[in-house]
Amino acid sequence: MTETTNTPRSGYIMLLVVFLLIAGSIAAFLLQMPLPGIGLLLIMLVLTPGFFYINPNGSIVLTLFGEYKGTVKSNGFFWVNPFYGKKAFSLRARNFDSERLKVNDKMGNPVIISVILVWRVEETFKAAFEVDDYESFVKVQTDAAVRKLAAKYPYDNFDDDMSEITLRSGLEDVNHNLEIELHERLAIAGIEVIEARIGYLAYAPEIANAMLRRQQAQAIVAARLKIVEGAVGMVEEALKLLSEKEVIHLDEEKRAADGGPLLGPRCIPCDQYRHPASVRPFMEKKKFVLRIDAETMAALEKWAADEFRSVNGQLEWLITQFLRERGRIGPEQSRSDQENREEEGSANADPSSSSYK
Repeated sequence: MTETTNTPRSGYIMLLVVFLLIAGSIAAFLLQMPLPGIGLLLIMLVLTPGFFYINPNGSIVLTLFGEYKGTVKSNGFFWVNPFYGKKAFSLRARNFDSERLKVNDKMGNPVIISVILVWRVEETFKAAFEVDDYESFVKVQTDAAVRKLAAKYPYDNFDDDMSEITLRSGLEDVNHNLEIELHERLAIAGIEVIEARIGYLAYAPEIANAMLRRQQAQAIVAARLKIVEGAVGMVEEALKLLSEKEVIHLDEEKRAADGGPLLGPRCIPCDQYRHPASVRPFMEKKKFVLRIDAETMAALEKWAADEFRSVNGQLEWLITQFLRERGRIGPEQSRSDQENREEEGSANADPSSSSYK
C-alpha cells in the first residue's frame, strides 16, 4: 500500500455549526426544554475532536479503527470524522550528526569516522507503518552504512597503490556512494536522503603517531626523488645543448662516461656509484647521549629538515666534516676524500684542458 492524499472539510464551516449547536442548547435550556438542550450539547462535544490544523511542511496521517484513510499535507484549519486517529509527521529537512565510530578500513587499519546526514520524510505511510520508529531507524541504518562504507575503501593508498579512491582523498566519490547506500537503506521507511557526507575522519589514536611518521617519510622520499629527477634532467639538457651547438660530439658510451662529472656536484650518490673506492665501508654505529640547549637543538632540527636529513644524520655529517677538517679521520677515509677532491677539481676545471677538448 502506498501513500494517498486525503482532502478534509474546512474547519471554519464546521466551527460555525458547533457555535449554532451551542446557541441552540442554550436556547433549549432557557425555554425549559432540557432534553433537546442536552442532546445538542452532546452532539457539539462529539464533533469537537474532529478539528485540527497543519503548519507549513507538516502532515497528519488519518486512521479509522486501524484502517489507513490517507494523509493530509495541506496546511490550514480542517475538520474530519471525529473518530479518526491522527498522527503528525514533520516534512521539514533534518540534520543528523552521527557519533564518531571506530571502524576498520579496507586494509584493516582502525579509523575514527562520523557522517552528517540531511534527510526528511517523503512518504508518511511508510514512515508510520513500515517501521516501528523512523527516527531511530535513520540513526541505526546510518551507522551501519558508515561501517560498510569504511570497509570498502582504504584510508590512504600507502598499502593499496592500485586504489584510486580513498577515504581521505576521494571524498566526492565516497560521499556520493554513501548517499546511494543510505537511500537504499532508508527507502523502506519513506525517508529521502538530501545530502550525506563525511564529517570527521582520522586514524585511531593507537596508530595515529605511526601513520603520521609514515606520511612524513613518504614526503621526504618524494622530495628527494624530485631532486634526483631535476639533477638528471639538467644533465640531459646540458649534454643536448652541447651537442646541438656542436661544442662537443659524444656517442652513447662517451655520453654515459661524461655525464657523471656534470651530475656529481648535484647528486652525491652518483659519484659513489662511479667510484666504488670512495664508498665508505659499513661501520657499526655506536649510541651515546648528547645534552644540548633548546635553541641549538631547534637550529639543528631546521638545518636537518632543510637538507632532508634526520637530526641524527645531520649530527653525524657535521661531526664527520669537522673531523675531516681537523685531520682526525683514518688513513683509508682520508685517501678516499683526497680522490673525491681531485675528481671534483677535474670536473670543475677549464673545459679546454679536459676530455671535452
